[in-house]
Amino acid sequence: DAHPNYASSLNSLGNIYFELDDFKNAETYYKQAMEIRKKALGDAHPGYASSLNDLGNLYSTLGDFRNAEIFYKQAIEIRKNALGDANLDYAGSLNNLGILHKNFRNYKSAEPLFKNALQLYTAKYGSENPNVELILSNLSWLYTAMGEFNTAEQYYKESFKIKLENINSDFSWLSANEKIAYWNQENKFFFDLGYFSYKAWKELNSSTELTYNASLVSKSLLLETSRELEQAISNSSDEVMKNQFKEMKQLLKFYNKIQSEGSANKEMALNYKRQADSLDKILVNKLGVYADSKRKFKITWKDVQSNLGSTEAAIEFVRFYKDSLYNYMALVVRPEYEYPKLVKLGDELAIQAAVQSKDYASLYNLAWKGIDSLLEGVQRVYYSPSGELNNVSFSAICLQNGNDLVISSQNANRGMIIGSKITTKTDCKTVLMDKYELHQLTSTRYLADGTLQKEKTVQQSLVILGGINYDEKPEQTSKEEREQTNENEDYALMNNLNQMVNRNSTNYGKRMEYLSGTNEEVIIIENLLNNSKWKVQTRSDKSAGEYEFKKEMESKSPGVLHVATHGFAFPEEIKKEGKMMELNQTSTYKIAEDPMVRCGLMLSGSNISWTGNPQRMIEQTGDDGILTAAEVANMDLSNTKLVVLSACETGLGKIEGSEGTFGLKRGFKLAGVEQLVVSLWSVPDKETMELMTMFYSDLTQSLNPVSSFEKAQKEMRLKYPTDLEKWAGFVLVR
Repeated sequence: DAHPNYASSLNSLGNIYFELDDFKNAETYYKQAMEIRKKALGDAHPGYASSLNDLGNLYSTLGDFRNAEIFYKQAIEIRKNALGDANLDYAGSLNNLGILHKNFRNYKSAEPLFKNALQLYTAKYGSENPNVELILSNLSWLYTAMGEFNTAEQYYKESFKIKLENINSDFSWLSANEKIAYWNQENKFFFDLGYFSYKAWKELNSSTELTYNASLVSKSLLLETSRELEQAISNSSDEVMKNQFKEMKQLLKFYNKIQSEGSANKEMALNYKRQADSLDKILVNKLGVYADSKRKFKITWKDVQSNLGSTEAAIEFVRFYKDSLYNYMALVVRPEYEYPKLVKLGDELAIQAAVQSKDYASLYNLAWKGIDSLLEGVQRVYYSPSGELNNVSFSAICLQNGNDLVISSQNANRGMIIGSKITTKTDCKTVLMDKYELHQLTSTRYLADGTLQKEKTVQQSLVILGGINYDEKPEQTSKEEREQTNENEDYALMNNLNQMVNRNSTNYGKRMEYLSGTNEEVIIIENLLNNSKWKVQTRSDKSAGEYEFKKEMESKSPGVLHVATHGFAFPEEIKKEGKMMELNQTSTYKIAEDPMVRCGLMLSGSNISWTGNPQRMIEQTGDDGILTAAEVANMDLSNTKLVVLSACETGLGKIEGSEGTFGLKRGFKLAGVEQLVVSLWSVPDKETMELMTMFYSDLTQSLNPVSSFEKAQKEMRLKYPTDLEKWAGFVLVR
């Protein structure tokens, strides 16, 4: 126990506990390793310096900057004396001490430390190394804090260039889960870049172009690369690779099914996930960097600008971190601008409060004020929300404020309001959609990369679900037929069934009521489209079972899918509360770690599972009747150009950095759908039926979902000018 190798093992244990945020144990093992190295190697040895450096990192993370500085300085002196001042370990110590001084706001002391470390790393690795990029980022932040914005911009430009090259390269060999972990580490840079523009813009107008370009790359990067991988495989002639991809999708389907339906057999679920990750890794390494992925990293705000007409504008909303709170700004581009123009908006807590209370008068000040003055002469606005702004119905933002009245809804709503306030009625005279033609995009990059040009008129085929019987078991194929269809899937389901936790219905879920309006909606839309020679297939009552629906969609999805039912979206707060209960007292959907499992759609027989008896449903039908976003994500709906989710809260989910909302919207996008109509709150049954009738009446003529949805919403706006809840809850997202 006095050998340096034993010290190395102790140090490794310390590293593990450090990664797990168990700082007390990390400190214990680091100190033991340090003492052994000191006795065995001496206090002038680089190994002893490594222990000092690790303890410095630990104390810096804990905010104990005084002790951190002591250990860092000792490590620097030892490494300089033992290894020389050109050694990379010495450079690392300089960088660590620089970060410490930066956190202390001792910027003048940090500056030479960073510059010295940068020189050493650049001499060793050249300018493309991630360590070089990291120090450039530190210097960029430092000069921003010092108010030296021109210098900060130069370092950010260098750092951003290297980062894009590294992300592009690394994403060509990382699996999907590895990309998520990787991207979580990179988010801070993009938040810092947003803060730089926020601070520098008045003095340095050019600062916005970097942040706009970063937004074009970062928004929905994981979603887009996942779709690009699938498209690259689809276009490949390698049959082995195609079969491996099918196997991977099937394994993910099993995994998500177990996650959604709940199981005590965690090992089986993890085994499916590990096998899928392994295949994913094989596939990305076979493909390497593919064309669509490379093209994304080259598009800039100038490319977006060149695709705008004289009466058009593009807006990227940006979320960044300031004063321990997320804040928002808008970057506006018009054809004549030299640089994107920046508008400072509200903070996240204020926007959340206004969204929950549907206070669209306040949302003008928080999410739009300042933008209007830049849009004189503009008729069409393309905008891409970020963070909490994904939950805002921009069409309903009030431009002329009257007196707001709080009322309660008298209509049946399609689902539940989780943590929401009662509906808002307003005599607002002018809303945003009265002034502009609004187009919500996942990213304004779509204006430049050909995505919008690819959107063709929808095929005249529709599958419509509505008037669903939630209480009775759906009409299904027999268990024997299901087994013949896929023996492995049946094996997975039965194992899941056998390992399910016994539940009672005490706090599981309240029974979902029948929605008579959805039945009328189905009949009206069916008649409209049949008269227009559309091919229509209707699933209602007990024929809208989950198993049959997924099977049908997988064989060949229609041009349009319309689902009129209850929806749900449980936020993080509900998950935390549910975790405090016994597992057998609360729904899997409420407490799931994956936000894509905490939202979904109710299909035939779902009340049986929802109120506490999923075993019965799975055993008799093969599914629990509740279609989650995670399950949707593994379907192939690439033939479907439009999905209309005529249910409540289908646009909600957990906000995940620049990836947007993790919910049904993301699930259908991952499945290959280009355009979605989703809801942001619990929508009234009667008026939803009216909106959808108007929408499909026009769609039969135009075959253009964007223009038809806009016309329908404007008609509803005229019919119910003071009732935002009756028409503004739905948005069309591309």
